[in-house]
Amino acid sequence: MRMTLAALIVALTAVTPAHARGDKDRLQGTWITKIGQNKDIPLTMTVEGTALTLSYTTPAGAATTLKAELKLDESADPKAMDWTKVTVNGSPAADQLAIYQLDGDDALKVRGGGIKKERPTAFAKGQDKGPQTLVFKRKKDEPKADKDKEKDKDK
Repeated sequence: MRMTLAALIVALTAVTPAHARGDKDRLQGTWITKIGQNKDIPLTMTVEGTALTLSYTTPAGAATTLKAELKLDESADPKAMDWTKVTVNGSPAADQLAIYQLDGDDALKVRGGGIKKERPTAFAKGQDKGPQTLVFKRKKDEPKADKDKEKDKDK
């Protein structure tokens, strides 16, 4: 009986719908977007526990890595995201206050207030003069179908 109950708990946990999990869990992993005037600079965001890392390389080859501790307030409207204990390329930097919105498990919208600025109260619309809204997509692993094709080749 205990084995059956344990198996049931594991099975139910594995199929918990996205809306039933907390945002911290849903944010875990690697997210990608493009930044810059021409949206041609890949930006990668990785969330591991409460550790946040943003990294990009400019067209001139300058690599930048921002690291921070991530704090969320899911009860705020819009939802609030704080980046604290921020470092940029190892040097201390100002904390960042942002808002965020998850769309399922694969899309994330983030709008920060900018350096030493207040948290935005809404996402940018049209030609808003404030900081831009970044739209991240979850980085996908190699599609399973391709992995299965490789296995079939080995047979």
